[in-house]
Amino acid sequence: MKLWLTLAALLAAATPAQAFFSHARKAASPPAAPAPPPEPLDPLTTAEIDGAAQALRDSRLFSDSAVYLSIALQEPSKDEPGAGKRLAAAVIYDRARRETSEAVVDVANRKLESWRLVPGIEPGLSDEELSRARKLALSDSRFKAAMAARGRKTWDDLEVDGWSPGPLDAARNSPHRVARLDFYVPAARGRVLIDGLQALADLTEGTVVELLDAGGPPLPPPAQAQAPAPAPPPQPAKKKKKREEAPAPAAPSYPFEVAGHELRWRGWTLRYALTPREGLVLYEVSRDGRGIADRASLSETFVVYGDARPQWADRSVFQEGERGLGLRDIPLDPALDAPSQAAFFDEPGPGPDGRGRMLTRAVAVFERDAGRGAVRRLKELVLESKAQAGPETYVTRWTLGDDGELDAGVDVSQDDPEAPPHQHFFNFRVDFDVDGSTDSVAELEAAPGRMTLLSTPLENRSQARRDVDEAAGRRWLVTASSPSADASRGYLIIPEGNAAPLSPAFSPARRAAPFIGHQLWITAYRPDELYAAGEFPGRRARAGGVERWTQRDEPIRDADLVVWYTLGATHLPRADGSARRPLSCRLRLVPAGR
Repeated sequence: MKLWLTLAALLAAATPAQAFFSHARKAASPPAAPAPPPEPLDPLTTAEIDGAAQALRDSRLFSDSAVYLSIALQEPSKDEPGAGKRLAAAVIYDRARRETSEAVVDVANRKLESWRLVPGIEPGLSDEELSRARKLALSDSRFKAAMAARGRKTWDDLEVDGWSPGPLDAARNSPHRVARLDFYVPAARGRVLIDGLQALADLTEGTVVELLDAGGPPLPPPAQAQAPAPAPPPQPAKKKKKREEAPAPAAPSYPFEVAGHELRWRGWTLRYALTPREGLVLYEVSRDGRGIADRASLSETFVVYGDARPQWADRSVFQEGERGLGLRDIPLDPALDAPSQAAFFDEPGPGPDGRGRMLTRAVAVFERDAGRGAVRRLKELVLESKAQAGPETYVTRWTLGDDGELDAGVDVSQDDPEAPPHQHFFNFRVDFDVDGSTDSVAELEAAPGRMTLLSTPLENRSQARRDVDEAAGRRWLVTASSPSADASRGYLIIPEGNAAPLSPAFSPARRAAPFIGHQLWITAYRPDELYAAGEFPGRRARAGGVERWTQRDEPIRDADLVVWYTLGATHLPRADGSARRPLSCRLRLVPAGR
């Protein structure tokens, strides 16, 4: 974001496109013009997050041990996107009272609008709680003995990864707030898990209630700090020459325009934000004035492991619903995650203490060559963000093509080269508004025995769950429902590589995450249905998600539709040598007839 300082200083000389782009999230150098009011879909600023957190503390509804797990914009109604107050939605876990609450705050007036308990629910662990669990484990006498047996007397260099007990873990039934902890030693590239060592910390009682120690080989000694290089001998002072001031660098030129959180490129217009749970979200996506989608996001990420060893056999985690990808956003690396000429944006978000903070280089935007089209080279614009969740790093990417294609993708990097086999499942939620808010979906496939295209309209709940059929070339076409709608102007959902769940249908993992059982789900739009596994998946989950919503007796033709697509990937790091290469998953949304 250092480039914004240069941009702000050169506003007077900027071209119109550069001036549009230069409206950054950071204030210009004094004297600064008053910041424009935020747009209804803009994420909460750090000041708004601070104000919401203070309003919650001032309400005296929560004890001093309350954890503010998420404070984010309560998005305005789709029907009235510009009406009403800016509101913050918060999830709070009161550890002393063992209560989960949801609250809404009027951010302008710092006033609590509403509050309610969510009985029987326990949300995912916060970073502050995981830090407490780490301290408990590292000071436990059994842990010290386990490290001594592995030849270690100090362990300040260890990395500790904590996670909530999942649906396979017997500890999920504990009435206390608990965390599973794994321990890693730094390696030349990444980190390596200490095999056979795991702790279960009870955050309610402040103790380590279980330490799994299956023994293991000696650990490498801590990296020794290198002695500082000797200071060079003093040199005689040289007479300073008068130097001319270097000319100010030219303002960077980008092939796209950004104003606040609105993006324009080659006929495309959209808004974007980084939310605490989903990470990168697109809003009001259109091209050449034609609506495509009202909202598009990665709605849930589920990981389940397939190793029989005790350290892995009970492990599964909802990386969004229990951890929050946006909360674990990390800076994108220039020239590694994105080209060095990309524009990098800092984004606001809640910190571990609930207060606002700026996330450095949280979103990157860049144009790149998309390869050969029918008659010309194509271009595409990429928006991406990056999150570290446990032993995996996720790069979420949305790609706009100058031919009208809209793609969603995730790259997963495994930090531990010795990780056991596991599966990732990503569910993308797309609230289509193709030429209006009333749409229909047809299933397209080749007729058995001949190459004739069959088109089957999907109309009711019995057709709301669909599976990929590669042999039939199955895909789905989303079109506007108006009588004058042109089917050739719809959007095709084209599967590109997918893995079915290996867990049996009756397994705890499948019961906890039923959305992985089918690739395509279709529901009628409801504003509070944003996550494929429901609002609170994982430990003591509340029933919800697409598996439940598709049981409703409601039409899914000529309606305001939401499409949910599940991408599965089987990761075998040790067997296929992919531990150091990202695992890539992609969903294509292609204009019909292209």
